[in-house]
Amino acid sequence: MKEDEKQRILKHYDPSVLPINLVKYIYDETEGLDPLTKMSDVDIQIWLEGDIYLNVDKMSTAAGLEIRMPLTDLRIFDIASRMPSRFKVNEEQNKVAFRTAAAKVLPEEIAFRKKLGFIVPVRIWLADENYNSDVREKFNSDYAAEFFNIDEINAIYREYVGGNSDNWRKVWTIYTFLVWYEEYFVKR
Repeated sequence: MKEDEKQRILKHYDPSVLPINLVKYIYDETEGLDPLTKMSDVDIQIWLEGDIYLNVDKMSTAAGLEIRMPLTDLRIFDIASRMPSRFKVNEEQNKVAFRTAAAKVLPEEIAFRKKLGFIVPVRIWLADENYNSDVREKFNSDYAAEFFNIDEINAIYREYVGGNSDNWRKVWTIYTFLVWYEEYFVKR
């Protein structure tokens, strides 16, 4: 969210506490690198280590699955990190070297197909009356009122349900915070 929006929704907004300040050292480390390498380095340290690895591990363990992520093997990572950018991405595709190598053993329609993620219909659930009663309840809870201006977060939610699809991540972020807070500070 933009700072003016955070200021509107948060009861105790502190303009001196900015998320960028938490990770500034990572951006400083990438000074002078080409844009792709800079972006990759930031993604690896913030998104991969701090989000994807953690979520994959927790969710697969919860489901009784053991997951392997072969592209994060240290040997592959070492080769990829030394590879020039033109072998990583071009105007038509990403993973250029990987896809070119895969095309030698797989049909082209598989080696060069678009990446498919695991789609979870969060956007639909948040807006659908059949699923969103917990969201509405948490947005109007006493503990939500400790942190948020209730009218403001409900306005964001109503805009989302009314068709402003740009608000889905804002709603999801507030909701997941409230679920976490309830679980670890209200219920315990």
